[in-house]
Amino acid sequence: MTKEHQRELIKEYYQELGDFTFSKEFSDTYQSVYTLPDSKRWLVIEDKGGDSMQARLTDNHGIILSWDNYEGQNTAIRLTESVRLAEDGSHRISFSPEEVALINRFGDYDRHSTWGVLDMLAKGCGNPDTEAMCATVRDKVNFLTDSQYTEMYNIGKKRDEVIAGRSLFARMADAKVRADEHNVGLKRKPSDRSKEMIR
Repeated sequence: MTKEHQRELIKEYYQELGDFTFSKEFSDTYQSVYTLPDSKRWLVIEDKGGDSMQARLTDNHGIILSWDNYEGQNTAIRLTESVRLAEDGSHRISFSPEEVALINRFGDYDRHSTWGVLDMLAKGCGNPDTEAMCATVRDKVNFLTDSQYTEMYNIGKKRDEVIAGRSLFARMADAKVRADEHNVGLKRKPSDRSKEMIR
C-alpha cells in the first residue's frame, strides 16, 4: 500500500468530524494537510518513516489537540497510540490501542456516562486486570474536555467501521457476492445438462 493510499484511509477516520479537503498549498511529499471549509481546523497526516504515520488535529486557533500514531501492515493500518491534550492544556494524555478499544466497547458519545460505566467496571467486573484498566482509562477520560472525548470516540468508531469494511472477511464476502452474480449468468439450465449427458 502506498503512503498516499495510507493517508487517504487515515483521513477517512476523521471525516466524522467534518468534510476535510486536501490543501495542496500546505502539503508536501512527507505530509498531507486537510482543512475544514467552515473553520480554521487542520488535519495533518505526516509520514514518520518506515511504516509509521501520525495524524494531528488542531483547533480553530492552530493548537494541536490530538496526535494519533499509526502503523501500516500489509493492507491494514493499525493504531499504535492516541494522545490528547489535557483540558488544562498543560500536559498530554496517552491512550494505548487497548484503552481506546475499551472506550469504543463500553463508552458512548457522552464523557460523563462513559466515566460512569468505566467506574462501575473498575469497582467490580470480576477480572482484576480489566478492573485496573477500567480505572486507568476512567481517570484519563476525566482529564479531557467533553468535546475532545466526543471527537476521540467518534474517530474510534469510524476507524472500527472502516477497518471492518476493509477486513479480509468483508472483502471475501464482497468477492463471493460478485462471483455469484457473475456465475448466475453462466449457469446452464438443468434440462440443458441432462440432454448432454444422454448423448
